[in-house]
Amino acid sequence: MFDINKLIRIDLKSCNTQDIFIIARYHELNFENILNLKSDNFDEIYIQVTDGAAVAYVKEGSFKVIDNYTQSITRKVYKKLHTLEVCKVPTLINVDGILENYLYYIEKGYDIRIPSLDERIDELRKESKVEPIVKEPFEIDKILDKINESGIDSITKEEKEFLDNLYS
Repeated sequence: MFDINKLIRIDLKSCNTQDIFIIARYHELNFENILNLKSDNFDEIYIQVTDGAAVAYVKEGSFKVIDNYTQSITRKVYKKLHTLEVCKVPTLINVDGILENYLYYIEKGYDIRIPSLDERIDELRKESKVEPIVKEPFEIDKILDKINESGIDSITKEEKEFLDNLYS
């Protein structure tokens, strides 16, 4: 089940890599997953912002609901999906943690150069407020897999704090 009010519609055809990065960071979604969908020629994707799950997509002009959600799609919800406004790219000023994530993906080789962020990072480096090495952002699935395989004591203090703060 999903909440139509917690969905965003991303027009992958009109978004460049930088737009996808900013949208993903703003909504705390997985940038690489969304970028892979664009690479796989998806036109649009409908994603739950609560957990990052894809609910529906458009590919080659054809609308499809992901199998897990077909039971919860009524005619009314189906119409709402089709009329859901396309997500706008947020202004960078409103995106928390953008600099750290930006540096992380730049270091991984993604072409997401944004001049205003580069300038801000240069300013902060001059003030020695940004470390050149950035930790990988936490991914809940990796942390939960780690717990499942080796127990709760296998996660780091930072991972535990991340989980503790998820819904607070």
